[in-house]
Amino acid sequence: MAMINPVIILHTDSTATHQINLYPVTRQCMIFWNSGHYSNHKVRRRDMVRFLVDLKQSAGEWVNRYVLDSPLATDLETVPSEATGWN
Repeated sequence: MAMINPVIILHTDSTATHQINLYPVTRQCMIFWNSGHYSNHKVRRRDMVRFLVDLKQSAGEWVNRYVLDSPLATDLETVPSEATGWN
């Protein structure tokens, strides 16, 4: 049986990120960087809610504080977008 994994897509107005995809079921966050790369990260669900609720917090601040400096942060691969077809 396949698991349903809904996605929340956020287009950001940031100097570092272009788009952030949140997958609450699997606690994954996919960040599409303005450099043309993307990266996958594990994020706590409460931090996802924090990003969705706190409209004053910038996308860059949230990524730095709750994604890159997270206790769940692992060394996941960053891939050029050409490999995925995403532009």
